[in-house]
Amino acid sequence: MKNPLISLFLWLGKKFPQPPHPFNTAKNGIMRLNYSDFEYKGAEEIWKYYKNAIDFHSLRGKTVLDLACGAGGKGVWFAEKYGAKIIGIDISPHFIEQAKTCAKEHSVEEFCDFRVGDALDTKLDTESVDYIVLHDALEHIPNTENLFHECHRVLKCGGLLLFNFEPYYHFFGHHIWDVIPIPWLHLITTESFRVELYKTAVTKYPDAKDRIGFRIGKNSNGKEAFTYLNGITRRKFMNIRKKFLENDLFRVVYEEFRTLRRFPLNKLGKLPVLNELFVNTQIGVWEKMGKKD
Repeated sequence: MKNPLISLFLWLGKKFPQPPHPFNTAKNGIMRLNYSDFEYKGAEEIWKYYKNAIDFHSLRGKTVLDLACGAGGKGVWFAEKYGAKIIGIDISPHFIEQAKTCAKEHSVEEFCDFRVGDALDTKLDTESVDYIVLHDALEHIPNTENLFHECHRVLKCGGLLLFNFEPYYHFFGHHIWDVIPIPWLHLITTESFRVELYKTAVTKYPDAKDRIGFRIGKNSNGKEAFTYLNGITRRKFMNIRKKFLENDLFRVVYEEFRTLRRFPLNKLGKLPVLNELFVNTQIGVWEKMGKKD
């Protein structure tokens, strides 16, 4: 018998509009968690985050590291439009397979090197890349501080780190809105409940097993949890940011946090503490400090 509270939240989830999500788009009639087309089509909007800091036309021939690159769609778009050399690293062999296919479909294989790897240990040479892109990645990679140290290691002096992410208390910070588009669900439920809720909600999808495997794993206590989230809040991020700036590892070139647009939510996003709930996206462009070649 289904848990009545699970049934209640499944019903409640239907009362909210379902935003477009790549997991809910089928390719050739088969739902395979395909991200590449979704990323490619949305890439131009992503790069607009950084337009006030960078002239992308100057990147022809430069090396861009796309960390946690997903299915490579944004890197492929970047290589195609600007002629940049793309190194894409992701922990998922499935996504890397999609990325290579996407690069081939757009005839930019010679510009793209997609590989399975760990963002915290890229195996790249020190000071070997000109730019690093972390799009929608900081909230998924286990240790943000270690991640920034690895970015600092592989960046050339004067190289730029570009990132944007949704802090954990963001209205969809639970990251299960592909089937449960209830805002701030993670603030009113326990993680164990959300695991059960998600596993129940995806049973109607043909790729339910893939979705569960992608999102849910075992935590250090051996319990099922959303292990692909690290719970990075805006406050945690700002504390880490402070360390890197005070130690002169990076300097800020551009920074912005975007709030929900509707009044009065946009005003609440400017207030201390409450901004954790109403910040939509944290954006940053950092330059690696040191002597340039």
